[in-house]
Amino acid sequence: VVLPQTTVEIFQYAMANTTSETGSYTVNWEELTEFFALDDGAFYQSDLAGDLKFHGDYMFYLLTSSLAYCPNITSVTIDAYQTYLGQFIFEEDSALQKVEFNWTTTMAAGLFTGCDSLGKIVFDSTTPVELSIYGGGSFQFNYSWTEEEEAEKLSVQVPEEVVGIYVKK
Repeated sequence: VVLPQTTVEIFQYAMANTTSETGSYTVNWEELTEFFALDDGAFYQSDLAGDLKFHGDYMFYLLTSSLAYCPNITSVTIDAYQTYLGQFIFEEDSALQKVEFNWTTTMAAGLFTGCDSLGKIVFDSTTPVELSIYGGGSFQFNYSWTEEEEAEKLSVQVPEEVVGIYVKK
Protein backbone atom coordinates (compact mmCIF):
# COMPACT_ATOMS: atom_id res chain seq x y z
CA VAL A 1 0.00 0.00 0.00
CA VAL A 2 1.45 3.35 -1.02
CA LEU A 3 -0.03 6.20 0.99
CA PRO A 4 0.41 9.83 -0.13
CA GLN A 5 3.50 11.41 1.42
CA THR A 6 1.21 14.03 2.95
CA THR A 7 -0.59 11.43 5.11
CA VAL A 8 -0.45 12.52 8.76
CA GLU A 9 -2.98 10.26 10.49
CA ILE A 10 -5.01 7.12 9.90
CA PHE A 11 -8.41 7.46 11.51
CA GLN A 12 -10.43 4.99 13.58
CA TYR A 13 -10.77 1.60 11.87
CA ALA A 14 -9.94 3.15 8.46
CA MET A 15 -7.79 0.17 7.42
CA ALA A 16 -9.30 -2.41 9.77
CA ASN A 17 -9.94 -5.87 8.34
CA THR A 18 -8.00 -5.09 5.16
CA THR A 19 -6.56 -8.13 3.44
CA SER A 20 -4.30 -9.04 0.56
CA GLU A 21 -4.52 -11.92 -1.90
CA THR A 22 -0.96 -12.82 -0.86
CA GLY A 23 -1.88 -12.83 2.84
CA SER A 24 0.14 -9.76 3.72
CA TYR A 25 0.94 -6.21 2.66
CA THR A 26 3.28 -3.41 3.68
CA VAL A 27 2.92 0.38 3.86
CA ASN A 28 5.46 3.02 2.82
CA TRP A 29 5.92 4.28 6.42
CA GLU A 30 9.42 5.65 5.87
CA GLU A 31 8.17 8.07 3.20
CA LEU A 32 5.51 9.54 5.51
CA THR A 33 7.66 12.22 7.14
CA GLU A 34 4.75 14.15 8.69
CA PHE A 35 2.84 11.10 9.93
CA PHE A 36 2.01 11.19 13.65
CA ALA A 37 -0.96 8.98 14.60
CA LEU A 38 -2.71 5.66 14.24
CA ASP A 39 -6.14 6.07 15.81
CA ASP A 40 -8.15 3.37 17.60
CA GLY A 41 -8.28 0.17 15.55
CA ALA A 42 -6.65 1.78 12.49
CA PHE A 43 -5.28 -1.56 11.19
CA TYR A 44 -7.24 -3.89 13.48
CA GLN A 45 -7.28 -7.49 12.16
CA SER A 46 -5.49 -6.58 8.96
CA ASP A 47 -2.82 -8.30 6.85
CA LEU A 48 -0.33 -5.50 7.56
CA ALA A 49 3.11 -7.11 7.66
CA GLY A 50 6.83 -6.74 8.14
CA ASP A 51 9.05 -4.36 10.03
CA LEU A 52 7.18 -1.13 10.78
CA LYS A 53 9.28 2.03 11.13
CA PHE A 54 7.59 5.23 12.26
CA HIS A 55 9.28 8.63 12.44
CA GLY A 56 8.04 11.84 14.00
CA ASP A 57 9.45 15.24 14.76
CA TYR A 58 7.52 15.58 17.99
CA MET A 59 4.72 13.35 19.33
CA PHE A 60 3.67 10.03 17.88
CA TYR A 61 0.40 8.39 18.95
CA LEU A 62 -0.54 4.73 18.74
CA LEU A 63 -4.05 4.48 20.14
CA THR A 64 -6.11 1.55 21.46
CA SER A 65 -5.85 -1.61 19.34
CA SER A 66 -4.44 0.36 16.40
CA LEU A 67 -2.27 -2.58 15.31
CA ALA A 68 -4.03 -5.41 17.18
CA TYR A 69 -4.59 -8.84 15.63
CA CYS A 70 -2.08 -8.27 12.83
CA PRO A 71 -0.32 -11.66 12.74
CA ASN A 72 2.31 -10.62 10.16
CA ILE A 73 4.01 -7.70 11.94
CA THR A 74 7.54 -8.78 12.96
CA SER A 75 9.04 -5.63 14.49
CA VAL A 76 8.18 -2.03 15.27
CA THR A 77 10.55 0.93 15.59
CA ILE A 78 9.26 4.34 16.64
CA ASP A 79 11.80 7.11 16.24
CA ALA A 80 9.93 10.12 17.58
CA TYR A 81 10.69 12.74 20.20
CA GLN A 82 7.84 11.44 22.37
CA THR A 83 5.42 8.54 21.96
CA TYR A 84 2.04 7.83 23.54
CA LEU A 85 1.06 4.15 23.58
CA GLY A 86 -2.57 3.27 24.37
CA GLN A 87 -4.10 -0.01 25.48
CA PHE A 88 -3.74 -3.32 23.63
CA ILE A 89 -2.03 -1.76 20.60
CA PHE A 90 -0.24 -4.93 19.59
CA GLU A 91 -2.67 -7.46 21.10
CA GLU A 92 -2.33 -10.93 19.53
CA ASP A 93 0.36 -9.87 17.03
CA SER A 94 1.76 -13.38 17.08
CA ALA A 95 4.84 -12.77 14.88
CA LEU A 96 6.01 -9.62 16.71
CA GLN A 97 9.56 -10.23 17.97
CA LYS A 98 11.10 -6.83 18.77
CA VAL A 99 9.93 -3.31 19.55
CA GLU A 100 12.15 -0.22 19.88
CA PHE A 101 11.14 3.22 21.13
CA ASN A 102 13.21 6.38 21.00
CA TRP A 103 11.35 8.17 23.78
CA THR A 104 8.10 6.86 25.17
CA THR A 105 6.24 9.10 27.56
CA THR A 106 3.17 7.02 28.36
CA MET A 107 2.59 3.28 28.03
CA ALA A 108 -0.56 1.36 28.94
CA ALA A 109 -0.32 -2.02 30.63
CA GLY A 110 -1.01 -5.08 28.51
CA LEU A 111 -0.20 -3.53 25.16
CA PHE A 112 1.65 -6.72 24.12
CA THR A 113 -0.94 -9.23 25.40
CA GLY A 114 -0.85 -12.31 23.19
CA CYS A 115 2.45 -11.36 21.53
CA ASP A 116 4.06 -14.62 22.54
CA SER A 117 6.97 -14.31 20.07
CA LEU A 118 8.04 -10.97 21.55
CA GLY A 119 11.49 -11.35 23.05
CA LYS A 120 12.86 -7.81 23.24
CA ILE A 121 11.65 -4.29 24.05
CA VAL A 122 14.20 -1.48 23.74
CA PHE A 123 13.78 1.97 25.30
CA ASP A 124 16.47 4.35 24.04
CA SER A 125 15.46 7.28 26.25
CA THR A 126 17.14 8.22 29.50
CA THR A 127 13.73 9.41 30.76
CA PRO A 128 11.63 6.57 32.25
CA VAL A 129 8.25 5.69 30.80
CA GLU A 130 5.05 6.70 32.62
CA LEU A 131 3.09 3.49 33.08
CA SER A 132 -0.70 3.47 32.94
CA ILE A 133 -2.65 0.70 34.64
CA TYR A 134 -6.42 0.63 34.17
CA GLY A 135 -8.26 -1.04 37.03
CA GLY A 136 -6.39 -3.00 39.67
CA GLY A 137 -3.42 -5.27 39.42
CA SER A 138 0.21 -4.95 38.52
CA PHE A 139 1.83 -3.75 35.31
CA GLN A 140 2.66 -6.37 32.71
CA PHE A 141 3.52 -6.06 29.04
CA ASN A 142 1.81 -9.34 28.15
CA TYR A 143 -1.11 -10.45 30.33
CA SER A 144 -1.31 -13.82 28.58
CA TRP A 145 1.91 -14.72 30.41
CA THR A 146 2.34 -15.09 34.13
CA GLU A 147 4.70 -12.59 35.75
CA GLU A 148 7.30 -15.36 35.94
CA GLU A 149 6.95 -16.22 32.24
CA GLU A 150 7.26 -12.55 31.30
CA ALA A 151 10.45 -12.19 33.36
CA GLU A 152 11.87 -15.32 31.71
CA LYS A 153 10.85 -14.72 28.08
CA LEU A 154 11.07 -10.94 27.67
CA SER A 155 14.21 -8.81 27.62
CA VAL A 156 13.66 -5.12 28.37
CA GLN A 157 16.64 -2.97 27.46
CA VAL A 158 17.21 0.59 28.70
CA PRO A 159 20.30 2.84 28.56
CA GLU A 160 22.87 1.51 31.04
CA GLU A 161 23.35 4.86 32.79
CA VAL A 162 19.68 5.02 33.87
CA VAL A 163 18.84 1.43 34.78
CA GLY A 164 18.36 2.43 38.44
CA ILE A 165 15.90 5.19 37.50
CA TYR A 166 13.79 2.83 35.36
CA VAL A 167 13.71 0.22 38.10
CA LYS A 168 12.46 2.78 40.66
CA LYS A 169 9.69 3.88 38.30
